Parts: sequence; C-alpha cells; structure tokens
Amino acid sequence: MLEYIQFSLILWSFLTVLGVVFLRRTRPELPRPYRTWGSPVTPIIFLAVALFMMIYLVVERPVQSLAGLATLLAGLLVYWLLSRLAPRSASQGAVTGE
Repeated sequence: MLEYIQFSLILWSFLTVLGVVFLRRTRPELPRPYRTWGSPVTPIIFLAVALFMMIYLVVERPVQSLAGLATLLAGLLVYWLLSRLAPRSASQGAVTGE
C-alpha cells in the first residue's frame, strides 16, 4: 500500500513547496507569517530530493507509481466534474466575489 501512495504523496509535497517558492518569487509583497529557515536554499534542496525520489520510484516501481498517479488523476477529474455540477450557494458567491 505504501508503494502505491508514496509517489502521489511526494508529488503533492513537491508541488506545495514549489508553490511556496513560486509565490515568494512572484509576490514578494504578500505578508509572510512564517519565515522558512535557509530560504530559498532549503526549499530548493527539498525540491531536488523530492524530484529524485519521484524519478527513482517511477524507475524502480513503475506499476505502483503510475497506478497511484492514475488514482490521483481520477480523483482530480471526479472533483472537477462534481464542482462543475454542484449549484453554487449565495454564501459561496460572496466569499469568492462572484
């Protein structure tokens, strides 16, 4: 089971840290309630290690890694479809500004 979900967990961690690095670079004016120690070096090291781990998993355990990725993509598709079909309430429109 761990081999099945490991690739997806590392992928989401990778994308989260990549998003933090991207936002810190493109939106420096945003408030930063938490300072990352060693930034930007430590997040970049994390990204390199996570990328290595994902490549290693795909090479060493391609069936489990790609099955986990397929499950993740299927879940994203279901979420997207349900979010398109769900009626929006008035409170959601007020929050998002629609």
